[in-house]
Amino acid sequence: MEKTLWLFLGVTKLLSAQQAVVIVPVADLLLQPMFRSMQQDVVHNVVDEYNKIPASWNSLVEKYACPRVHQLLFNEIVSIIEENDYEYCVDISQSFFQNLSDEEPQTYYWTLKNNLLPLDLLSEEQQQKLPKPVDFRNPCSLHDPNIITLVYPFADTTGLTFSAGTRFVIDSCFGDIIHVNFYNPAKNYIDVLSIPSNLCINSTNYPTQAMKRKAFVTLLRTWVRNYKIPFVWGGCSFLSCSETILESYIPYSGFDVSGLILRSMHIVGLPYFYKNSMTAARYLKPLDEQDEIQEGDLIVVPKGLFVLTNAKLGLVTACMGTTVGYGTLIEIPLEKLFFGVHSFADLHEAYLKKKSLKTLKADGTTSRIINQWFIAQLPT
Repeated sequence: MEKTLWLFLGVTKLLSAQQAVVIVPVADLLLQPMFRSMQQDVVHNVVDEYNKIPASWNSLVEKYACPRVHQLLFNEIVSIIEENDYEYCVDISQSFFQNLSDEEPQTYYWTLKNNLLPLDLLSEEQQQKLPKPVDFRNPCSLHDPNIITLVYPFADTTGLTFSAGTRFVIDSCFGDIIHVNFYNPAKNYIDVLSIPSNLCINSTNYPTQAMKRKAFVTLLRTWVRNYKIPFVWGGCSFLSCSETILESYIPYSGFDVSGLILRSMHIVGLPYFYKNSMTAARYLKPLDEQDEIQEGDLIVVPKGLFVLTNAKLGLVTACMGTTVGYGTLIEIPLEKLFFGVHSFADLHEAYLKKKSLKTLKADGTTSRIINQWFIAQLPT
């Protein structure tokens, strides 16, 4: 990443990389430090500016008012490489993006300092009670028998609500309760949290690709059937079960389609590390002509991803915005998403014959014509 010194209250400092842990349930990440206008020399309250980041945008003009590109969760480990008075620039290992002009995977973001605790403020013993970070350079990092991952949101007695996808190191287990280690911000030390076992999983429970595929599809279908998870631009978290965007949840919690697939695949232990659809299109393996479509396969289109989740009913799952009339995580028939496509067989035929897809909005009108698309196999 090319370093740029942004004029912002104080001098931006380049740091020798040091690790830090996320100590808030959800942390918004930006591609550049927060500021209102490069043309103004007026100092603005940075925390307020982060709190003003909207859930999404409804027009091309509004798009640039929503700088969120990703979210991290409690307990995720990052490397701090740069700072200004209120923000850190961090290097993350959990995912990456690589656009057409990028020669290397991109992993640098900005976030509020209040979201992080430098690890050198904890003892070595305390640091060992934090989960080792997922690393796209080492897919085996997804599998640790001593780490559990939340499948659903969990509210603890301290008043914090943790997102699905949050990882904890196991301290002990008693019956249906798993005791885990976590940094308690209120007490400033590593505490023990008790989580019902039905709210979390260990990815080592799914040792085969077939088991991971089934778990991935089941997870998505469980979420979509039981919860109204909002579409959030750059979202990669699940804290709220309300279809309505709640002002009390700041930063906003929800998914965009890339965040949905990234978070859900990590939960079940699938090695998917792509932050946007362009990166996914670059790395995912297209279905071979002789291969059959399976539940869990992905439809990859420019600026979009869809998961095939029910072969019998021809259903597809995605998290789509209000610009196409949805705004939540949905599971819908293929025919309501693509004109003239009624089943997996129809989709497979269109793929083999390289037919264009006509995507539909929620009201049935045409959204766009897609000429370049493919069906991708799950990563192994």
